Amino acid sequence: MDAAAQQTRLEAALHRVAKSLARVGWTLPGVEPDTDNTGLGSWVIAQATGSLTLTASHRPLIAFWLLLARACPCVRLADDQGRRIIAWPPHLPMDPAVLEKLGLKPKDLRQLLAATNGDDWFF
Repeated sequence: MDAAAQQTRLEAALHRVAKSLARVGWTLPGVEPDTDNTGLGSWVIAQATGSLTLTASHRPLIAFWLLLARACPCVRLADDQGRRIIAWPPHLPMDPAVLEKLGLKPKDLRQLLAATNGDDWFF
């Protein structure tokens, strides 16, 4: 994918992520609320690599990066062992209703699995 296509995809993803964060009343620290997608795209690109401590004060940023990584494949998150991150950190408490509004609540497959006889695949 060329750079222009990646930029377009990133800006579209930023629009969706910003709407998700707004649903729970969150904004990004250090980013003005009226920043357009191009400005947010520049902010993300400037962050190219970095680290984020998993603390309660960083919940909006954690949600931002998780949602962005899910929406835009050019953004990848990893833990300190280099494993890809795709879910909310289990050791950081979060109201399940907020995770659900953000689209980050893990699906509970136990009921679905209990209704099958083990001859099905899930993806």
